[in-house]
Order: sequence, then structure tokens, then C-alpha cells
Amino acid sequence: MTNVHQRKECNCQICRRPSDDALCRYHREAFRRLVKHYKVWKERKGFTWEQYLEGISSNEMTGAWVREVAEYAIKEGIREPSEPGA
Repeated sequence: MTNVHQRKECNCQICRRPSDDALCRYHREAFRRLVKHYKVWKERKGFTWEQYLEGISSNEMTGAWVREVAEYAIKEGIREPSEPGA
């Protein structure tokens, strides 16, 4: 019999670290920041989500976790995040 309070362990889809979700806390935070900064680039430069991800993943100044998240989003075909409440 399965304990209802038992937590399901997953692994991060990027780095395979144990996680409660598809991404570990580090990659989840990197994705949150990626989305936050995309809004600025979209407003200022008119970049599409795909252009933004390509630029981030190919920029040598991009941090490792953010680059890995951008590459993962490209590979998995993750669409442009929608505005909360939209």
C-alpha cells in the first residue's frame, strides 16, 4: 500500500539532480530569471522567444545554468511564457 504522504522523487530534466519537479531548484530559478529578462528584451528589442533563447544559448557571457535552461527550452520546444492572468 502506498503512503499518501510519501513524496515522489524526480530528477531534473537537465542535470539529473534529485528534484520535486521537472527542474531542480537551480534550473527552476534560472528559468524564472530567463523569463523575467525576456520581457525586457521583448519590449526593448522586439525579440521573439526563439530569437531570445538562441541569443542566450550562444552568448559566451551567459551563465551555465541559464544557458542549459535556454538550450533545454529550445530542444523541448517550450513556447513563449504567457503573462500571468492573461
